[in-house]
Amino acid sequence: MKPIAIENHSKKGFMLVHQCEKCAAITKNRLAPDDDMEKVAEIAKGSAEGYL
Repeated sequence: MKPIAIENHSKKGFMLVHQCEKCAAITKNRLAPDDDMEKVAEIAKGSAEGYL
């Protein structure tokens, strides 16, 4: 699973979006307080650049 984006859900908060490298299935997981926020920022920046 490769992290591809960060999404904001109105009730669940920020979600980390993963995509399977074999079958391309997408899953979402809530961010936790102990997640590495520097990595989260890198993923968010990369997903934002994809929209430009």
